Amino acid sequence: MADAAATVCGEHDMGRRLGQEAFWYGIERNSAEFIRTEGSIAGGMEMFARFATKTTSRRFSVTEYGESHLVVEAVFADASRANRLACDFTAGYYAELPSVFQQLASVVETACQIAGDPVCRFHLSWRPDPSRA
Repeated sequence: MADAAATVCGEHDMGRRLGQEAFWYGIERNSAEFIRTEGSIAGGMEMFARFATKTTSRRFSVTEYGESHLVVEAVFADASRANRLACDFTAGYYAELPSVFQQLASVVETACQIAGDPVCRFHLSWRPDPSRA
């Protein structure tokens, strides 16, 4: 159904856009301060991983940390339910989190259960946002 909606709307990055919009919906409801209490992008991502594991059909974990990057892995409990919309939504949502800390980010999915990988793996990297300096 998501593929049909993307075609009708002419929006082939629909999942990513939905993830971005969902993030900003929360920000408009004051979740930025809640995220900042975690103290860092990595802390905020850990919080999101715990929340997403409790509220979706996937288990999320942050598996690697660096000064300007981290890696999140997600596993569908039932691999037959893996779908592109969910992966793209995750990438879009996670790409926005560093903005709460005045950073620009990019997310690349480097492994995906849809492609037969055992996990979906998202590499998130960030840098200072020059417009907020």
